[in-house]
Amino acid sequence: MHAEIDKTGTNLYSRARPLNRFPPDGDSQEEFMEITQVRVYPVEDTKLKGFASIVFDNCFLVSDIKIIQGKDGFFVSMPSKRKRNGQYKDIAHPINRDMRTEIENLIFSEYEKVTGELIEARAMTQEVDDASLLIED
Repeated sequence: MHAEIDKTGTNLYSRARPLNRFPPDGDSQEEFMEITQVRVYPVEDTKLKGFASIVFDNCFLVSDIKIIQGKDGFFVSMPSKRKRNGQYKDIAHPINRDMRTEIENLIFSEYEKVTGELIEARAMTQEVDDASLLIED
């Protein structure tokens, strides 16, 4: 899609609709993009249970999200790449606990619908320092 510029030189697509509030009750002062689509692709493996993709605001796709069954329960692993030193680095990830929880809940709910398998135990995701996730090399 090419940017459309109006007579003042402003990109028309930069005037997108405002971000939806999350959580829905409005308790949070932060604004988040709306998750408008979740797809789950189950696989038959011991630990890897499937892949998921999510779409934000009908215009931004994040794919290659892994659904994994660990020793403490199910968890979601965000897309990552392997660095030269052998460590993995997330390519895309939520930067706060509320958004991570919302993504996990939607993915797990869709996984249960698609597979008919009930997720009884969810692994606790590690506590993250929101500020440390904003800019990383």
